[in-house]
Amino acid sequence: MKDKSRITVRVPSWVKEEMDKKNEINWSQIIRNILIEYIKIEDFPLHFRRIVKKHKLSENWDLLKAFYLFSANDDKKSLRSNLYTVFDERADEIENDLKKTLIDLGIQYKVEIPKEQNIKENILNILFEEGVISDLEGEIDRLFEHVEIKSKINEAIWYLGLYLKDESDFEPNSVSFAGDGLNIYFSHLFDDPEKIINELIKIGVLSQSNYRSNAYSYTIYRLLDQSIKLVKEIQLNPEKYSLTHLDLSQNIEDLLHHERNRFLIKSLDQGLDVHNRYNNTIQDFEEKFGEGSFNDTLDELVKKGIIICNYSPSRKRSGKRGAMRSSLYYKLSKTGEEKLKEYILNRHLQNKEGKVQSIIELYEL
Repeated sequence: MKDKSRITVRVPSWVKEEMDKKNEINWSQIIRNILIEYIKIEDFPLHFRRIVKKHKLSENWDLLKAFYLFSANDDKKSLRSNLYTVFDERADEIENDLKKTLIDLGIQYKVEIPKEQNIKENILNILFEEGVISDLEGEIDRLFEHVEIKSKINEAIWYLGLYLKDESDFEPNSVSFAGDGLNIYFSHLFDDPEKIINELIKIGVLSQSNYRSNAYSYTIYRLLDQSIKLVKEIQLNPEKYSLTHLDLSQNIEDLLHHERNRFLIKSLDQGLDVHNRYNNTIQDFEEKFGEGSFNDTLDELVKKGIIICNYSPSRKRSGKRGAMRSSLYYKLSKTGEEKLKEYILNRHLQNKEGKVQSIIELYEL
């Protein structure tokens, strides 16, 4: 057995007094454990990189994917939920492997690791640097090819891509959705939105987590870094994935031939919160076009990619102020707005400076 080195630790006098009051505690052991754990954490990147290389060599992608999910989730409950969605009956086995590996690395198995230790950030950076993320992209492609409802998944990914505003948005952690909001959005598009969401989690496009604060608690779905390439590919090349019906360049003119579509698009120029009880847009719309026509038109424009929705859950507020209501906010998608402006330009609706006028001008067509 190696000789142990002796060190001296200086503490304030009041700390020493408190320690003396609790003489049943082995303070030397506590300090020794803290130092050992700290050194392990400091050396974590080196040891974890070795583990990644070892498992890449043996093609143990399951554990590497589990580490990726660990870095992407905020709490253990969310992590376990994603593990069960992705690995199904093997989730417990994968979780045990993850737990054992973390402990071997000197990390307690808990998702709420203090941010100053940068464990999750180190995991994510090393997975990127060692090419694991690009390999997981390849796995998404392989899994994607075997999804039974592939055509629906194609569509779902294309619709998710509408939330990426421009090229710079195809970056890590760029898009997240409140759980109810994504369900509402997909309910416009699919008969079984929960099934679609679960399939997206299984192939690694989305991750599910929970947001908690004093004001509210709700589910969040995040677009995972490893799926950005696929989302971008499908969003920019819908025809390649048999999504010609989502090519707005071909059907934008047909949409605008209907007065009710133009009427609703005009209302959405500045966005529309359908939960706002002071907003008369829905009532005005149905008085003009008939009862139920608003939802039908909304469905059509969402399905065509013209508009998207953002949802914010209700939340409590401190003091005597009342709770903030939930909001369901519909607005023009970036793609929809661009195609509408192209259409306006083609119709020569330009002002004196030669700039495209507001989309509101569509109402006058």
